[in-house]
Amino acid sequence: MNSFYDSNGDGHGDLKGIAQKLDYLNDGRPHSGQDRGISGVWMMPINASPSYHKYDVTDYYQVDPEYGTLNDFRSLMKEADRKGVKFIMDLVINHSSSEHPWFKEASADPNSKYRDYYIWADGNTVVAETGSWGNDSGLRLGGGGVSVREGAKQREAVQERGPVRLFFVPI
Repeated sequence: MNSFYDSNGDGHGDLKGIAQKLDYLNDGRPHSGQDRGISGVWMMPINASPSYHKYDVTDYYQVDPEYGTLNDFRSLMKEADRKGVKFIMDLVINHSSSEHPWFKEASADPNSKYRDYYIWADGNTVVAETGSWGNDSGLRLGGGGVSVREGAKQREAVQERGPVRLFFVPI
């Protein structure tokens, strides 16, 4: 979303920017020839986060101010629904930011109620994983497997052949 359309001139794409460009994606009139015919948008994370990519969430209940407000999100969803555009939101629930209040408390206090929310490692912990198929899972940085960009291209190629055409909004 960060690079899609900037509605307020701050240099970052935002929710209002997507809302302003919905007619470009899908004007809600089948076969008008005036839009891109997009029926689905896969949005990168929009929750509050200290990083540019927003994958390390500090507040699961808020939209990052760089992208707008929760009301901006609600307005976008209403307008998208009116035009028949569905959204998939990349919701990062498998980890949180090191700046998230739960993590801060859990790392400071071994008796914290949040301590078991995280897996802790020391110098003796082996972090390399092997999948059940016997090869490297490619989950570590610099590991094997397909690059993120190549993986997105492959998903896009498969999904464009299906009943819903997805538009990937890059970060």
